[in-house]
Amino acid sequence: MIDWQAYADQVVGLVGCNVTHAGRSAASGVDCVGVPHAAAVAAGLPLGPIRLYGSQPTEAELWSGLAEFCDVAEDPDTAHIWQVPFIGGARHVVVPLQELVNGTLCVHAWSNRGKVVESLFRRHTAHGWHIRGIAWRPQA
Repeated sequence: MIDWQAYADQVVGLVGCNVTHAGRSAASGVDCVGVPHAAAVAAGLPLGPIRLYGSQPTEAELWSGLAEFCDVAEDPDTAHIWQVPFIGGARHVVVPLQELVNGTLCVHAWSNRGKVVESLFRRHTAHGWHIRGIAWRPQA
């Protein structure tokens, strides 16, 4: 079992990386699913590749891709990944790291900026996910 903090440290290490559709490594760039996937691999979790999806995946396609290496979290407060609303459904994922007074500090791939960034998200989570093999995120 990989410690949550080891995973979180790898997530933070991706901030500033380039955004590349279907990217899964800091060297080549990552997309929104690539952020948690690359961080988990860098923390020592032996994850395989994820099936490819279009540059504008549907909520169902994103769900299917996440289900390849994650399980749905009943409590989003312990989730490693939040699937969040984005233009027509829950079509984007962010990695929640720390609860703050005005929202949750999250890391995600922001295609408009072309980089992985830290942003505040308020609780508009459609689904929470646990990555198989990583300890649950500590609750605030």
